Amino acid sequence: MKVVLQTFILNLGLIVFFSLFYFILPEGSFKTTNDVYVAKYIDCFTFSTTIQAGVGITTMTPNTDFAKLLVSCHQICLIGLNVILLYIFLKHHIKHHRKHH
Repeated sequence: MKVVLQTFILNLGLIVFFSLFYFILPEGSFKTTNDVYVAKYIDCFTFSTTIQAGVGITTMTPNTDFAKLLVSCHQICLIGLNVILLYIFLKHHIKHHRKHH
């Protein structure tokens, strides 16, 4: 349970960190489906949440090279986190399996 809570907190932290970073980017860094940049924090938070959840469905898309690079870094963090979690899960599973056989 401790690992689950730590994972949740880490994911939430990444969501907040990247949503704040997206929010402070200059106007025009992102565009929406109607080509208007909406500089509301809730939009940045929603975008960050969909990236962190691996869904990536949102009305915002990165519009500048820096914004695209930042979103790519966010996705790489997510991939890295998933690899670490898979490693922890497999390590625990193998340890548990060996203990009972």
